Amino acid sequence: MIFPGLAAILAQSDWILNANNYLYHALNNLAGQSFVFDRLLGLGLSSNLVKAAIIGACFMLAWLSGADESITAARRKILLITLVSSVLVLAATKTVTKYVFLPRPYVLSERSFHLNDRQLVETPQVDFRVPFDEETEKNYHELQQGEIISNDLTSFPSDHAGFFVCIALGIFLAYRTVGTLALLWTIFVPLAAKVILGQHSPLDIVVGAGIGAVILLLTQLVAGRWAGRVFDPAVKWTMNNSALSAALLFIVLFEVTNTLDDVRQVGKVGKELAKHMLGKQ
Repeated sequence: MIFPGLAAILAQSDWILNANNYLYHALNNLAGQSFVFDRLLGLGLSSNLVKAAIIGACFMLAWLSGADESITAARRKILLITLVSSVLVLAATKTVTKYVFLPRPYVLSERSFHLNDRQLVETPQVDFRVPFDEETEKNYHELQQGEIISNDLTSFPSDHAGFFVCIALGIFLAYRTVGTLALLWTIFVPLAAKVILGQHSPLDIVVGAGIGAVILLLTQLVAGRWAGRVFDPAVKWTMNNSALSAALLFIVLFEVTNTLDDVRQVGKVGKELAKHMLGKQ
């Protein structure tokens, strides 16, 4: 079920849906025409090296750069706030996803039905050009056999768009030249691939990116003014312990390339172990 507030907005804004459908079809029509192009696009989804390593490298460059210590410290403060913001962004996008049932475009290419005012109605089908990307082809053929990945039933908003736009925009605020590269890479590699390969609609991407940008800017504003007692000592510590802080940053950036999936897995296991040790089932 679509969240009522969102449904009302979309119902009164046909031009948004029309623009979304037009852009989606224009981009998806690029798929299925070149084996090389589609396979390279697929790397933008499946390979963390392609998807996020460049963004991580830009983050590290911004972290270590600066003509003097004051500039380096200022950049590190922005970047630390960015990391905190990225966690808030994921929490926000995951929360919205719980209230919005909107399958991925490639899923909607098959005949399906949904409840509307307690009545079962047919869902409008979405045209989908099947790409030569191995993983997308596999998922699509499994869909035709009735097998659907649960994660593919909730695509709005794109948490990857929110997360990576937050990180890239934070890099831009810290170091504009490097941040520009991070933003361009984010837009034209992982996010473009998600639309072209039918994983997300442009609306999913735009809303996810908007959530990322708004939360980042608000957090930078609030934390920059009133959380100095937290971030300033942390920045000073990284300046005095450059080797150790760089090692810790490596771990953080390793997780950034995986959108914190491993952290959530570790947290889940930790929760289960805690319950076991306390004798709770």
